[in-house]
Amino acid sequence: MTSSTQSGATSSSAPQLGATSSSAPRPCQEICAQLSDYLDGEAAAEVCAAIDAHLATCPDCRVVVNTLDRTVRLYRALPAAELPPEAAARLYAVLDLPAPAL
Repeated sequence: MTSSTQSGATSSSAPQLGATSSSAPRPCQEICAQLSDYLDGEAAAEVCAAIDAHLATCPDCRVVVNTLDRTVRLYRALPAAELPPEAAARLYAVLDLPAPAL
């Protein structure tokens, strides 16, 4: 195990996920908390490096990440669904919003 610095990061090149001075690391929970940003390419470089390092050693998290990534890709590949005009009118009425002009 590597030693921690004052900031909670380990001496390795990637910070240890979930490391704080008051609790034990919880890398798997941290993975789940940051998956959206990670898969969308919006996570900070150090977070991505930490997640990549964790995924290299945790088959359970690899399954979760790969499954979510595949699900998102399949969803994005679908054609946009059109909301029927009657359903749109009901939705705007329930939300008490003016319906857009068609």
